[in-house]
Amino acid sequence: MPASTERRLIGDAEILAAARWRLAACTPAEIEAGRARLAQMIERGAELDGAAVEDLLGCLHRRGDRRDPWTAICAMAVLHAKAHGLASLFLRAGFEVVGAWRNSRARRPGVARSILTRMMVEYQARQPDATAADYFDLLASLAGMDPVIADHDSAADLLTYVDGDRMIDIKRDSFARQFRRAKKFAGTALHDTVF
Repeated sequence: MPASTERRLIGDAEILAAARWRLAACTPAEIEAGRARLAQMIERGAELDGAAVEDLLGCLHRRGDRRDPWTAICAMAVLHAKAHGLASLFLRAGFEVVGAWRNSRARRPGVARSILTRMMVEYQARQPDATAADYFDLLASLAGMDPVIADHDSAADLLTYVDGDRMIDIKRDSFARQFRRAKKFAGTALHDTVF
């Protein structure tokens, strides 16, 4: 089981939104040229890995863009697959693009953070010397009593929390990484924190 699991299936709209996000810096001509080259590769039966995509990777890299051009190729594959009814390619490429999109949104300040991150920020603002282990143990003791912390599985060392209409599992090591990332926001006032 992954360290942190959302219990919600990715929808087509989310995949398409992620593809549009990834290609937002490209011109329509660049997107069309990339899609045409990608279509030729697919028609030849080339796998989207290794040397087959090196040429595309090079032309999609933009100076100053730290994102991996691989996700741009996957975004183009999403558009191509949607236009041609290639469900398997749409989902496989979409998985890559949605992952990059979610990671980007999680790292940007000012973007809505998960309820757990907001709780961590609030906790750290009140308890600046507390550790991730301290907070994990506190939340584990509140499982089932707190409206956000639904469950604690002591055998798997896993918390299950409610974020909107989703139930999300997070293991202690992932919790600690998220706690460290939340530390930089501890000075931010979050009025909607649930604690």
